[in-house]
Amino acid sequence: MTPSSSGSSSRRSLGRLRLKPHFGPSRLIDGEVRAYRDSNNHEIDAVVSLPDGRWGAVEVKLGAGQIAQGVQSLNAAVAQIDHEVTSPPVFRLVISGTGPTLAADDGTVTCSLAALGP
Repeated sequence: MTPSSSGSSSRRSLGRLRLKPHFGPSRLIDGEVRAYRDSNNHEIDAVVSLPDGRWGAVEVKLGAGQIAQGVQSLNAAVAQIDHEVTSPPVFRLVISGTGPTLAADDGTVTCSLAALGP
């Protein structure tokens, strides 16, 4: 990984990271899904990126009891990204095996896996 142009070794640019590719529904909207992990072990389970540069951050947890931890770890990973180089995510989503669909105080949305499709 390459430090961002701001000189801070702890902030990263998504554009400069080697992201592990994944495939899935993002192909329907001409996007990509990749995983993110930085040198400080912050990770984003899925980075959904679109050709116009917009992107979203997704954390996946097993159950509703892990939602708060998922919101916290997702926000910690997003905070490590240099938003002067890469725009902030247009959404942050924590998906759980079970649990409510709601928006946390910081705007992170949570939902169950079942809420994403038929």
